[in-house]
Amino acid sequence: MLRSALKLTLGVALALLSLWLAWQQLSFTTDRTQLLDPHNPVQMDWARYREKFGRTTDYVVLVRGQNEEQARQATDLLGRGLEKSPYFQHVFYRLDLPKASAHGLYFLRLQDLRRLKGWLSAARPWLDLLAAHPRPETLLRQLELVLDDPGLQRELRPFLPMLTRTLEGLADSLESGGRSQFQSPLGSFPADVQMLEGRTVAPGQTVFYNQLTDGKTFMLVALPADLSGSFLADIATLKELEQLVAGVRRQIPDAYIMVTGEPAINTEEMITARGDATRCAAAALLFTSLLLVLAFGQITRPLCAVISLVLGLGWSIGFAALTVGQLNLLTVHFVTILTGLGITFSIQMLSEFQKARAQGKDAESAVAASLREARHQAVGAVTTAIAFLSLHFTAFRAGAELGWITGMGVLLCYLSTLTMLPSLLLLVEGKRPCKGHPRYARMLVPLELWLRRRPGLVCLVSLLWTLAASAYLGRIPFDYNLLHLQAADAGAIRVEAYLQRIGYSTLYAISMAPQAHEARLRAEKFRHLASVSRVESVLSLEPNDPGSKAEIVEEIVELAPRLRLPGRPVPLGASQLLQMYNAYLRMRERIHRSLRSLQNQPDGPPLQKAIARLEKRLDPENPGPIAAGLQAYQQALLEDLRRQLAILREQRVEPPDMLNLVPPEVRMRSIAADGTVCLRIFPKENCWEREPLGRFVTDLAGVDKDITGTPVLIFNYLEQLRNAYGISGRNAMLVIVFLLLGYYRSLRWASLALLPKLLGVLWMIGFLGLIHAEFNAANFLALPLTLGIGLIFGMESLRLSRLPYRPLMSRQSAGFAVGLSGLTTLVGFSTLMGAQHRGVASFGLVMSLGVAMNLLTSLVLLPALLSWKRLRY
Repeated sequence: MLRSALKLTLGVALALLSLWLAWQQLSFTTDRTQLLDPHNPVQMDWARYREKFGRTTDYVVLVRGQNEEQARQATDLLGRGLEKSPYFQHVFYRLDLPKASAHGLYFLRLQDLRRLKGWLSAARPWLDLLAAHPRPETLLRQLELVLDDPGLQRELRPFLPMLTRTLEGLADSLESGGRSQFQSPLGSFPADVQMLEGRTVAPGQTVFYNQLTDGKTFMLVALPADLSGSFLADIATLKELEQLVAGVRRQIPDAYIMVTGEPAINTEEMITARGDATRCAAAALLFTSLLLVLAFGQITRPLCAVISLVLGLGWSIGFAALTVGQLNLLTVHFVTILTGLGITFSIQMLSEFQKARAQGKDAESAVAASLREARHQAVGAVTTAIAFLSLHFTAFRAGAELGWITGMGVLLCYLSTLTMLPSLLLLVEGKRPCKGHPRYARMLVPLELWLRRRPGLVCLVSLLWTLAASAYLGRIPFDYNLLHLQAADAGAIRVEAYLQRIGYSTLYAISMAPQAHEARLRAEKFRHLASVSRVESVLSLEPNDPGSKAEIVEEIVELAPRLRLPGRPVPLGASQLLQMYNAYLRMRERIHRSLRSLQNQPDGPPLQKAIARLEKRLDPENPGPIAAGLQAYQQALLEDLRRQLAILREQRVEPPDMLNLVPPEVRMRSIAADGTVCLRIFPKENCWEREPLGRFVTDLAGVDKDITGTPVLIFNYLEQLRNAYGISGRNAMLVIVFLLLGYYRSLRWASLALLPKLLGVLWMIGFLGLIHAEFNAANFLALPLTLGIGLIFGMESLRLSRLPYRPLMSRQSAGFAVGLSGLTTLVGFSTLMGAQHRGVASFGLVMSLGVAMNLLTSLVLLPALLSWKRLRY
């Protein structure tokens, strides 16, 4: 008793130490880019990118509103909040380029530059008059001269759009009594910059918001302040972002704000996975305990089995903390998997112990008898561990880590069964007399008898189902879309669907060019690829074809100093208004005649409408509102002219050097310290699907063999995953075959032990085909694992086949321990089916089917086959 107590104390102390180590050292990682072997060439390319640009993985926020102005207000509000928050750094939601204003002409298209020069030339005489006499009647006298001179009218044609906007603005001011918002007649021009494609730029504009090409969606990106990759830090950062977003929504309820970006997606997915893992592990332990209590008809002995399992799980967690140090989306579920697998060994031993006690043996003799049978379980423990450990030698890092800690965890749980469970049973049983024959002994006997008497029927039905299941070999589709693994209501899925509707995606590849010239050449090659939607970089802010614009820019720069600035406007009185009105009446007929000559010109009808609006507001009997509107508008117009001319005088002939003009939050994402330029290449198709992803990655590799980024990582991750699982399954099968041959020393019996496992995998595939299930990156892991898990079921059926068949009331069911072991394993995996993460749920489904089918082949088919052939082990 003392020895058992000391042994148990040591086991508990070791478990507590393991849990303490896990608390101190075991962490969670949300970085999916670390799922491959660090020595993999693709992973090394990604590591080089991170070495040059750091962990520049941004949180991304998309903002839409009822209108563009509302969206801009929400963007400003959230952007300022992010800049003040200690959780974020290098926030980017708008470009502020004050030094680029002096090179603003290069941001216009060549045809717009020519038109601007024509406007300035046509406006020069008008500006000269306004500089000398800054009064509205000056414009009227000049207009009268134009109407009398056909040559001047032709020169005025390029100036008509600006004149129309001037008259429309004046009409607005008159109608509002001078309270309308002033709009510059010069207007804005389409930007001739790749990053601003589809948007307009006004003269002197230095602030540009980060908008998507739909023109309605604003984008904010922010780098987390904590770049350590700590899961707790990522949770705190995401929570802070959600609180800031909630604050903006309270102030602007109509704003539609979406949070995405790789860190947000990964953290949200890991939160879901960790919550699933906690719930599933607790459920597996609870249901397994209840199943044992129901099966054995008491609480004490099953409780001993559960305690020994918990100790083994504790040791396994400590082993994971010491050897791996962090859990990812796959390995976070290893405790749930071990719960179903580890209890199997305790059931076998507990079944032998209870049978010995029912035969009248004392506790020590019963423990000794159950330990003698443990050698049969050793093969099952080793083969199960081999199935997992075979993953450790693959290039798929996440699977290798899962294989390592789960495979060793199986052995640790088996060790706990051999050491802790006997001590617990001795301490609990003590010198108490044994109980009577257990009730569970007759639970499965009637069914077992019925099946034993019909071996031919069982074999025939099994053969028919095997043939049917064979039709599905190689026909189960594989779903490559990683978004389908996440919870159905995950925000990442909604955001990705929205982005794809407007031609965007959260996936983009990265090319690192050693210098700007090489980056420009590569960007041009990438843009010509059929699979590429667009290419973004700091070079996307450079004006298109600056060489062709140099001459016209120089002409405008030379013209600008000769344009005179208007003087201060003179206040208008009633007499001046009356003179203006009379002057207009004198010219009215000539104005309309000239307008009729412009009827077929594109600018004619808008000008006619603007003049018609003005005539409606002219009322000499009520000059007050006219005076207020005219006074306000002429003041704003002259101020705008002075500002625009001042901007033109500041223009420089040389094109802008955007690499040195961009703000730090843009530069650090685009240019490394050694001058390397980062290009971001976006796909045209949905690259979450396999075929478009393959085309995209292949096309890019033809331009840059060192291409990297999330699409490249995902493509190679899926390739490595399928190859790794195929190799690990083959290796595991070879080791298991040699192990069985060494154990049985007979090819016949080794084949019979392996037969239920092979047929179980085939039946599982057939059942998956019937329910139209698909393999994916998560549940494909089940294929190599099912080769080792449950092999003990067939081995136990073979061992029990040597027992002589005894009267019903004096013999326990031969399949009881095997069936109960299978059920507990089934419970462990089936709890995963309730996970919110669809990848984990599908893994639980495939593993549950694999265990269930293996249990059927071991308990039903193998005994029938042995009975039919009259084989005896």
